[in-house]
Amino acid sequence: MQNKRHPYDLTPEELEKLCEIAEDTARKHIFTKVSKSDVINFATIVDIETKEDQLNVDVRVELDLMPFIRFNADTLANEAAEKAIKAVEKKLRELTGENTRTNKIS
Repeated sequence: MQNKRHPYDLTPEELEKLCEIAEDTARKHIFTKVSKSDVINFATIVDIETKEDQLNVDVRVELDLMPFIRFNADTLANEAAEKAIKAVEKKLRELTGENTRTNKIS
């Protein structure tokens, strides 16, 4: 059994991995909904901040689509960001030894 760790004790490599997971998850979600040729601009911004005994993760997705695409770019970007955050939370639970069936990360 893995010892429990605090999220704010993650190594720089683990934090980088969390950023990669967020970006990959957002990208996959968007490109399952629209084709690459429909995307004008796409960026995933992941901010990870350690503050006292907490680790705060913020994921923002910027998305501009070609005119007349049936998806709303803001809605699709928000969905992608939500999925990215859930993927990061799941990986955090693995890294910290938290029970994956609970929503609490200490």
